[in-house]
Amino acid sequence: MAGRTGRVALGKKPAKERLLTEFTFYARKCLKIRTKSAKVISFQLNKAQLYLDSRIEDQRQRTGKVRIVVLKGRQQGCSTYTEGRFYWLVSNRKGLRAYILTHEADATANLFDMVQRYHDNQPPFTQRELKNKSSKLLEFYHDSGYRVGTAGNKGAGRSSTAQLFHGSEVAFWPNADEHLAGVLQAVPNEKNTEVILESTANGVGGVFYDYVMDADAGRGDFELVFIPWFWQDEYRSKVPADFTTDADERYLKRNYSAPFI
Repeated sequence: MAGRTGRVALGKKPAKERLLTEFTFYARKCLKIRTKSAKVISFQLNKAQLYLDSRIEDQRQRTGKVRIVVLKGRQQGCSTYTEGRFYWLVSNRKGLRAYILTHEADATANLFDMVQRYHDNQPPFTQRELKNKSSKLLEFYHDSGYRVGTAGNKGAGRSSTAQLFHGSEVAFWPNADEHLAGVLQAVPNEKNTEVILESTANGVGGVFYDYVMDADAGRGDFELVFIPWFWQDEYRSKVPADFTTDADERYLKRNYSAPFI
């Protein structure tokens, strides 16, 4: 805590430095999100988002880059987290290009609306002036930008280099093999690049399934982040007093600490 001299206590970074180096701090202070009840509030990371952030930061510190595949439940905030993280990076660093690819046009529009909300609600001390703006692009004067696209277009993501890439609901992409091959070739295998692929499950087989299985087995650069659905309080209800478990449910409780059993 700052004293009368204005000095900051030992070990405590100044707020300006934390805004540039700690996404969780920046999110609380600078980002606004729309809740499921249509309220616009400050972005306080939930349990799933905090876990994802910790895994990303751990990998980034170990390897200098991020290569993460996220298997998750529905509406746990992974896209909200990733769009916020990438907006934080491109708005505060020179020469970074973020590209977001979703499974359908409505999702593309929703994610870009989220990014636009982040930008429009920036406090004056972090607001960055835009050079160009369209329905799918934010471009800053410091040569960084943010673009979104839809996987239904076979050529999506092939035309330009990106340092930050988010694949949303990859398991539901049409032509997923072709899309990922093209997009990942556009992301340099260098430090300070980030690739986050996330999706709910869509059965056995397909490119996202392969990425999950390879990451789980430790094959390749991607690391698996599994976020169980029961981390969301709204997906749980009180267990009836006469409820009894079967063998499969006891296995889940024993191996995954499932709190609903």
